[in-house]
Parts: sequence; structure tokens; C-alpha cells
Amino acid sequence: MVSKIIKIIKKNFLYNRFISFTVVKMEAFVKKSAEQIKKQSKIIDIGAGTCPYKKYFKNISYISQDFCVNAENDWDFSHIDIKSDAHDIPVEDGSFDNILCISVLEHLAYPHKAIGEFSRILRSKGRIYLAAPLTWGEHHEPFDYFRYTKFGLRKMAEENNLKVISIKSQGGFFILLSQTITGFPHNYIRKKFLANTCFLILYPINFLIGFTCYFLDKIDKTKITVFYECIFEKK
Repeated sequence: MVSKIIKIIKKNFLYNRFISFTVVKMEAFVKKSAEQIKKQSKIIDIGAGTCPYKKYFKNISYISQDFCVNAENDWDFSHIDIKSDAHDIPVEDGSFDNILCISVLEHLAYPHKAIGEFSRILRSKGRIYLAAPLTWGEHHEPFDYFRYTKFGLRKMAEENNLKVISIKSQGGFFILLSQTITGFPHNYIRKKFLANTCFLILYPINFLIGFTCYFLDKIDKTKITVFYECIFEKK
């Protein structure tokens, strides 16, 4: 019960751009992307997991896909519409107007093949809204295979009949530093209750660190990037 209360407090009050930069920025990217999509169009959320972004596609035909194998998390996949490997999705060519792929590409063993499959199931002029990491730690083990540069993302897109609309970096050296420090409880304490308790105790200090690093990051001149937001369009 206490753990659930802590989880609710964290989700509704403690997650913000200073403490949870990646989560907040990805959510903003998906929300903005959803606003650009025409109503009544069809989108597939590849690697949807618990479908955290479904709420942004209320006036859009939303289809979820996942290979439905638990790694570190005990997720319920009963709500997934298409249970398949992302490299081989059992739908006809040009089935979707848009594709959403958030923090999934690093978990695909054959990313170039997967991008080719995305292109196959996408209609002409359809768009892929994708986010992929460059400097994250290993997660969802053992299904964690790659990290991506903007050059690699561009090459995979262009070699699969996709036009690059934008590739935007999110987070630099100071954001990475902040996330490394503030992520201490959950990275080093395995018991969830103790990790959550430690998170709350350290929150004031971590907020100050995150706040400072957030604004220092705006003058960062390194080539470090936490993750990339990409929009590709099928030719």
C-alpha cells in the first residue's frame, strides 16, 4: 500500500523536466506528433508495451504492436492488438498512415531490417515518429542491443525509401550528468520500496542538481546526446 502511494506521488508530482528529462521530453514529442496527425487516420504503435501514449490518439485509429515477452518488467500484454516480432509484422503493405516507435529501436536485434518493415507497412507520404537513445545505460535486459547516432538513423531511413524530415537531439552532457546522479536510487537499490523511499528523501537535493544541469545544458558545446527525436516520411 505504501509503495503504491509513493508511486502515485512520484508519477503525479515529482516527475518533471529537471528530474525526469527523458520521460518528459519523449511524452512531449509524442503529444506534439499526435497533434500533427489527421483525425481518422491509422497509426501503429510499435513496441507499445503498456500503451502509455494511447491517450494522445483518441480521434485516431490506434493499433498496438509488441512481441510480448517480459524482460525486467512484469507487464500485462493482454491489451496488445498485434503480437509479433517488429521485423515481421503480419499486415499488408501500406496498412498504416503513421508509425510510432518510442524507445524501441535499441531493443531490435536487426534494426535495419525493422526500418525496412516499417517502410513496407507505411503508406506513401506516411510518417514515422521515432525516438532512439545514444547514451542510455542498458535496460530491459537481455533485449538491449544498440545505441544510435544521427548519422546511423539517417542512413537507415534513406536506405529504406524514407525521407528525413527531422532528427533532433535531446539532452547533452549536463542532462546526462544530472540523470546519472539523480537516478542513483533506482540504479543501485534493487528493492523497489527502498529505492522509492530513497528517491523521496533525496528529492530536494536531486531537484537542485537537475534544475542547475537543465540550464547549464543549454550552453553545452559537447557532441553528447541523450536521445534523438526523428520524423521520417515515406517517399
